[in-house]
Amino acid sequence: MGAKKLISTKIISVFCIIFVMFFYSCSEKFIYNRDNIEILQNEYDCCKNTPSRLLYLNLYVKVDKEEIQRVDVLYLQNIYDEFYVEIFDKYSDFLKPVLDQNLVLNNLDKMYGFRFAIDENISSFYKKEGIDGLKIRYLDGDVFRSENLTHIEAESVLYYFFINNYQIYEDDYLGVTLCKKDNGNE
Repeated sequence: MGAKKLISTKIISVFCIIFVMFFYSCSEKFIYNRDNIEILQNEYDCCKNTPSRLLYLNLYVKVDKEEIQRVDVLYLQNIYDEFYVEIFDKYSDFLKPVLDQNLVLNNLDKMYGFRFAIDENISSFYKKEGIDGLKIRYLDGDVFRSENLTHIEAESVLYYFFINNYQIYEDDYLGVTLCKKDNGNE
């Protein structure tokens, strides 16, 4: 009886170690640049409900396990004020889990921003080639090249740039999307 218990204990221990190793290897976490969160907090504190100088900054948030939504700074401020101000003491406390892709926002209006599931082909390319492959294929300097991409493919590429700490801006004067590497967390 003692030998069987020892063997089953060892088997359970091995399975636990394998589970922990699997979970750890699959938990590559994105951390949004904390300096940028401070800038967003300052913008919120000083300029609430006014046109933001960061209006053309695209932010990406999870809206369920399979979908992402592109939002702008003012909309995210409104979501915080309407649904999360009682939960999080400061706007920056709300931004950290949201922009790190750890908090799913279930109360976003589908009519605002653009909601999408990551394109499988773009996902496969990213997993194989990484951010460097995306840069080579889709960036000309800081300018995003979206020709020959569907809207969902383009948003998927931009999302991958976002989770690699690129700031995504819409330049309405030039009519282009800019992807600028943010080196604040490195």
